Amino acid sequence: MAPLEEEQRAHRLEFVEGPCATDDGAALKIVVNVTNLSDTVWSSLCAADGQLGVTLSYHALDAAGQSIQYNNARTNIPFVLVPGDTIYLAVNVPMSLKNSGTEFVEIELVQEGNCWFGNPLRVAL
Repeated sequence: MAPLEEEQRAHRLEFVEGPCATDDGAALKIVVNVTNLSDTVWSSLCAADGQLGVTLSYHALDAAGQSIQYNNARTNIPFVLVPGDTIYLAVNVPMSLKNSGTEFVEIELVQEGNCWFGNPLRVAL
């Protein structure tokens, strides 16, 4: 897979539910719909080192909307996401982030080693 151009990153993120505590209470789970609006197939599994794979992540923000922690854990796309398809994905935000002042997360797609997709979805914790 090559670095995606802007038109190959066309997408829609929609809030589904959350945040809800995980069973063990260690994280808050937020579920979103990810729709591929481009003409390109996306996969999280590309190079052996993960470069150029498309994943879902989030940025942690304080009450004023300022970034607290920009790079966070990734959620892989299982298999592939073909043009026009929608998938449900969960993002798990560690409870420790909320306890240390995170008020919002901005959920966003990222192509590893290339760029963040833009148009993040802001969710209050």
